[in-house]
Parts: sequence; structure tokens; C-alpha cells
Amino acid sequence: MSIPQQGAEKLRGTAASFLAPSWKNIAQSRIWLASLFSKDFFHKQAGQEFLTEQIQSLQLENQLLHLEINRLKLIEHHLGAKSTGVVPEHTSPDSIEFQGISAKVIFRSPSSWHNSLWLDVGEEKNKELGFAYVAKNSPVTLGTSVLGIIDYVGKKQSRVKLISDPGLSPAVRVHRGSCQKRFLLAHIEHMLDSLRTPLLKDPQLQAEFKSHLENFKEKVKQEDASHLVLAKGELKGCCRSSWRSQIPLLRGVGFNYDFADNEGPARDLRTGIPENLPLAQKASFVAPPLVKVGDLLVTTGMDGLFPEGLNVAKITYIHPLKEGDYYYELDALPTVENMDDLSIVFILPPLGYNQIDLPAPIGR
Repeated sequence: MSIPQQGAEKLRGTAASFLAPSWKNIAQSRIWLASLFSKDFFHKQAGQEFLTEQIQSLQLENQLLHLEINRLKLIEHHLGAKSTGVVPEHTSPDSIEFQGISAKVIFRSPSSWHNSLWLDVGEEKNKELGFAYVAKNSPVTLGTSVLGIIDYVGKKQSRVKLISDPGLSPAVRVHRGSCQKRFLLAHIEHMLDSLRTPLLKDPQLQAEFKSHLENFKEKVKQEDASHLVLAKGELKGCCRSSWRSQIPLLRGVGFNYDFADNEGPARDLRTGIPENLPLAQKASFVAPPLVKVGDLLVTTGMDGLFPEGLNVAKITYIHPLKEGDYYYELDALPTVENMDDLSIVFILPPLGYNQIDLPAPIGR
């Protein structure tokens, strides 16, 4: 018996809407049990875990408020610019296209844990906003990191295909240097935010650790990191069978620099030496490798799905080249942390759509 795809999608949407309340109750019960056990059995250890979850929830709410304020400021700025006839372009991750609207995770099936999840927004949200923000192929992010893409939109819920799904292949490029520095500083700042609330038994130990972390942050800021943009390729998820215990590993394929572009000339696969370098200089020229463990993989915007400049993953392993290979294969981990405990995400409009760049209403 075969079911048409459209009918199957509606059945999945209906099932998700029925199971969402149960999934929420299970999540709340887990927190309640942790709180109960912290009083009767585990005391401070479980209590600290419960407190950490509450801190993370408050941080997410704070991030939502901050992004909403910035989004409203940008809209006000654009409306003022349009009245003067000058509309600036946006290429920064702080622009409205990179902020999107927030959505809550309402359901995630254990049988497809690393493949998809469901959000609490759908077509009704688009009617409320007045434009199609939640649509098929709308990118889904957490901060400036890619989480996935919407592949089904219902009336009140939508399904996200995660980057750990083998069916999603974002086009990415190796970034090294200043972008890694910004990425590290963001993580340090997140740790410092967490340390503003007492978490350790010994307050003095926590104060010392916070002081060392602040000193390290200042040293990182002072480092002069050049910015390199190198090999290009694609990423694919490796989690076919899907239980929560698996690590969401990504496999990279096709990484090379065979053709010149705006970032520089073509480079040799093994040595990284620019192809346009005179032959007499190639013997003594020391070039950076095209790929290296720890490199940040960032979207290129060439896949027609994700805008340019979003973080996707960090390289953890590079497969050795074999005879006749013309590209690197590699393994990487998503830059989205705690993919098992997602609660609030952000949806961007489909690539190429700008809700501000609209014609004047007809008849006015």
C-alpha cells in the first residue's frame, strides 16, 4: 500500500501535533524529577543541574529579547531609509535576514532524533506576520550557526530537516584565523555569563576560574589573527539510524581549491601553493594547508538554501589522500552545541527573499 507524499506529510503533521503535548510533559517531568531527587537524594549535585537548566532558559529568553529589539531597530532604520529613497545592503550576520523569528521545539521523535524535529509555527504565523517567513527551504539557525532547513509547513507546526540528516548537503568553505577568534570569544563570553551565578561549592574557586577566563579572553583579543578563506566543499550528515546516544557527525566531501575566485587564485591540493605563482618561487614558498583540524566551516550561499556567512561545523579529522584523489574528505562536528537539548531556534526567510524590499501597495 502506497500513500501520496502530500497525504503522508499531513499524517506526520497530525501525529506531531497530537504527540507534542506528551513530549512537552515528559520534558517537564524530567526537570521536576531532577528537582525532587535533589531534595531527597542527590542534594546539591542534581540541584546544580536543575539550576543550570534554568540559567540556560533565562539566557535564551534574554537572547530572544535582544534579537527582537535589534530587529525592530533595523525595520525602523529601513523604513526611514526607504522614505529617503536609499536602502542599504545587508551583509553582516547582525542584519535582519540573519536574525529571523523565534520558534519552540514541540516534538522530536527518538526514531529520527538526528534527522528532524518539529516547531510550533506554521502557515498561521505567516498570516500573522504578513509575509512568508515560515516556508519550505527556510533556514533554521541557533545564533549564527546552522541547525537545518524547513521541509514541511503545516497550519500550526513545521518540520525541520537537521544538518545531521544525510539528505541535507550545505555548501561550505574553510575559514581560518579571525573568524575562529570571534567564535572562541563568543564561547568564552557564554562561559562568563554562566559564572555570574554561583555554580560551584567553593565560591573562591569559581572566582579564581572566572578571573583566569577573563585574562584569557583579553589575551585572545590582543592576538593578531589573519583571515584565510580556503577550500570549498559540501557537508553531509552521517546519522542514518538515529537514536539520541549517537554523536551528530558530519562528513565533508569535495574539498579543494581548483578554481580561482574573489578570495584568491587556485591552489595545489597537497601543498596549498597558488597556481599563479612563478615556477622559480614555488620550491621555497610555504603555503598554508587547504584544510586543517580545527578549521571553521562556513556557508558559501552557493547551495541555494543557506545564506553566506553562517557557521556550520568545525573539522575534527581529515582523511589521508589516496593516489589519484582530487579532493579531501573530512569529518566535522556541528557548531551548534547541545543538539540533544534544543528548545528555542530561529527561522530565516527562504534564500533570496527580503521582506523589506517590497513594492508599494497597489492603488496608493
